[in-house]
Amino acid sequence: MNEEVSEVLKENSQALALKALNAGVWTWVSGTDVLAWNDTCFRLFHLEPGLITVNGMLSKVHEDDIDRVKKMWERIPIHHGWFEIEFRIYAGDNTRWIRLSGYFIPQAIDIPAHVSGVMIDVTEEKYFNQKLRDANLTKDKFFSIIAHDLRSPFTSILGFSRLLNEEYDDFSDEERKMMIRQILSSTESTFQLLDNLLTWARSQLGRTVFNPEPFDIEALIVETLNQSVPQAKIKSITLKALVADKPRVFGDVNMIRTVLRNLISNAIKFSYEGSSVIVETTRQKDHIVICVSDSGTGIEPKTLKALFSLDEKVTSTKGTANEKGTGLGLILCKEFIEKNGGTITAESKVGEGSKFCFSIPVKQ
Repeated sequence: MNEEVSEVLKENSQALALKALNAGVWTWVSGTDVLAWNDTCFRLFHLEPGLITVNGMLSKVHEDDIDRVKKMWERIPIHHGWFEIEFRIYAGDNTRWIRLSGYFIPQAIDIPAHVSGVMIDVTEEKYFNQKLRDANLTKDKFFSIIAHDLRSPFTSILGFSRLLNEEYDDFSDEERKMMIRQILSSTESTFQLLDNLLTWARSQLGRTVFNPEPFDIEALIVETLNQSVPQAKIKSITLKALVADKPRVFGDVNMIRTVLRNLISNAIKFSYEGSSVIVETTRQKDHIVICVSDSGTGIEPKTLKALFSLDEKVTSTKGTANEKGTGLGLILCKEFIEKNGGTITAESKVGEGSKFCFSIPVKQ
């Protein structure tokens, strides 16, 4: 009697554990096409209970994962023992992640070779793991900038400041002017980096206020170009605006200002002396597309692919006057443009220049 009670309690505990995990229980007899599923399996796959085959299950697997799942299924009878795989499925209008695990049991007397296992939905787990990875990448990027990129410009500023302070009379007027230009250039780039860093930090902490409203994009372009004139003047670079039809757009004007400032600053940074930077707008259906073009150094294809990705290690490229950058500005641009319902792209040829384009909705 005690053994019977113990067995019932064991079965009840297992069933309770599976229910708490929302786990589906499944069995497959090797060499057949029919699967045995409990109701939870059908619910996880968004199917009505009934006959389910291996091909029926595979038809629900995401197209990017199907080959991997098929290969695993073919190996089950060959590699005896425990296995586990994670893959996406089409569940109604959504995509969900499933973790399917099982154990292959070889044929024995009166028992055919078969697999028994469980499946659970791990979509939320995947989501939070990705959020954790993003948070770690953000932290690493943040400390990398503070430790290196924010510190380095001060070497130039302090070095030239000390020379001017201690040996001012030993230099000619032209040499002193050169040092002052270097101090100014380093100060301006450091200020922009610090501004980007603080803006990005607020964004990551969820403290950036998003306030979309209709505004005149031409006025914002002209304002940003005027603010960029001192930077362009150092290299005798001409700034041009080609704006058609005085377009009005719908978005957060402060975020778009940050995007424009970064793209124009980058274009100047990588432009040759005496060249031009052009900001141009075009209408595409319900969006205005703004492009910032230069005829500067261009970007290597490998670097171009990773420009907007935080988890890619991109080697920082110096500008035509040895200006430094971190890539943080472009990551911030992508985040802000997507927040405003647009997209951002980049195209470039080494030695010919680059073109960055982003879109903003015309109306809400």
